[in-house]
Amino acid sequence: MVGSTTLFYEGVCSVLPKGERNQNRTGEVERPMTVILPEIAWLKTKKRCADCGRGTHLRWRSHWKITATKHLRYWICRACAQKRGGIYRRALKQWKQT
Repeated sequence: MVGSTTLFYEGVCSVLPKGERNQNRTGEVERPMTVILPEIAWLKTKKRCADCGRGTHLRWRSHWKITATKHLRYWICRACAQKRGGIYRRALKQWKQT
């Protein structure tokens, strides 16, 4: 059965009816992705950016917890957050609107 895994798993992996199947489907059920954005706070104290070392007032707080009560906190400047993209860019856009 070497090389026949595609045909063998086709019925198991797909959740769509036969007529709507696509080659790029993974078999997961379609659902909206929930993203928890990091919180941004502007503080009076200036610290160094974790990526480039420039001074920044923006403290980021992740939803991940280090201990039972402490969240992961880090400092990233605006330029590095834009370069990282993804959730960092979205968090910046949301923070600018408030």
